[in-house]
Amino acid sequence: MREEVPLEKIKAYFPSGGESGTIRSWYKADEGQAPYIYAKTGTLSMANSLSGYLITKSGKILHFSCLMNNYQIPSNDLKTELQKVLYYIHDTY
Repeated sequence: MREEVPLEKIKAYFPSGGESGTIRSWYKADEGQAPYIYAKTGTLSMANSLSGYLITKSGKILHFSCLMNNYQIPSNDLKTELQKVLYYIHDTY
């Protein structure tokens, strides 16, 4: 998809972290910065997924997909941990 569709169009298709869609309450960028997560969610009983694009502070565009299932903690706790991991990747690479 990235080879055929410009990044600006992809950003328009996907919800952006901290701003829109099902991830408007998650994956917020640092104050004054553009969103770094553009992704779609999926949820079934005891299964959550997040797939999309992560933009690092150095400008790299990473494609990712996370599927979490059969977890023993509340889904908000799970999302909080995923948010920490994705922010670390954004901040470090």
